[in-house]
Amino acid sequence: MTASPRRVCLFIPQLGFGGAELQLALLATRLPDAGFSPIVATVRDHHGVAEILGRSGIETMFLPRRLPGGVDTIFALHRLLIERRIQLLHAWLWAANWRAAVATLGLSGVRVVASIRSMEDDLGRHNLLAWRAISHRFSAIIVNSQAVLRRSAERTGVHESKYRIVRNAVDLDRFDAEDGAAAPSGPVAGYVGTLHARKRVATLPSIASRVARSRPDARFLVVGDGPEREALLDAMRRHGMSDRFELAGRQERVAPFVRRMRVLVHPSMNEGCSNVILEAMALGVPTVAYAVGGNPEIVEEGSTGYLVPDAREDLLADRVAELLGNPEKARLFGMAAQERIRRDFSVDAMVQATIAVYQEAAS
Repeated sequence: MTASPRRVCLFIPQLGFGGAELQLALLATRLPDAGFSPIVATVRDHHGVAEILGRSGIETMFLPRRLPGGVDTIFALHRLLIERRIQLLHAWLWAANWRAAVATLGLSGVRVVASIRSMEDDLGRHNLLAWRAISHRFSAIIVNSQAVLRRSAERTGVHESKYRIVRNAVDLDRFDAEDGAAAPSGPVAGYVGTLHARKRVATLPSIASRVARSRPDARFLVVGDGPEREALLDAMRRHGMSDRFELAGRQERVAPFVRRMRVLVHPSMNEGCSNVILEAMALGVPTVAYAVGGNPEIVEEGSTGYLVPDAREDLLADRVAELLGNPEKARLFGMAAQERIRRDFSVDAMVQATIAVYQEAAS
């Protein structure tokens, strides 16, 4: 550990309860025990995460973002790195990655590690060209799945040797601290996450109508909010499913809601390493999802859940109906899912893998 950089800055565009922010918080609060002195740098905080980090002794610095392109953010980050004598800058997400590359120009004593947390299908051609142009500024690029690695390397032209896989982690202690609930008492299928077009939440009522043909007692629980809420409500009306759905909105504590589910339905069109699926597995709830992105690296087909070809709503609905109608199989799948989380997606494993990247960057 003596060769490792001690002063680390974790730079992310915003704090909240998203997947990247969750992983950053898990890492930041455990780095001090590993001999590091972390500081979080961000532009805005949506849900009071900075206060939560502060209670764990982690300082958050807010950078300005008023000028076009975030020029003021870059200069403020540059000054922060110098004033705090930061040895390693760990950037999270594209908006932070490219600014980190620019902010460290002329700072030969600062190593930079980038992070990609999704398939980045929203990045255009110019973004991808920029990725390749700035890739030499990074000691490593952390990704959370093999699927993300392959997708990024193919689109940007950055050699695969630049990437390091650090899988997402699940904080089992957090779930133990949240309010418990009995095992699901009925056939409830659920969705958890942002109501976003990429998640294809507006297809849930169509899937539900197919499930209802063989499971007329099925109910559907949606936890989350977002821009597709109205599209979801409209689809519920069109498919005659309004009375079958419960919309719980965004919840800071999702465990009590997930525990009500017999199966998690995940119709997203792409995922890197889905935190929602991992958390459901940790709570003993099997997943039915499309075999896209990093999902096959998480869900073990026929053991911890089911994967079906992309956009095959009929097959997705059949698998959901199967688990709703077979509580014992759902329970066994859930037990296998919990064991997989304990074995392969622990916080300790994520932290140690990240520290290994830091050590490599410092060498």
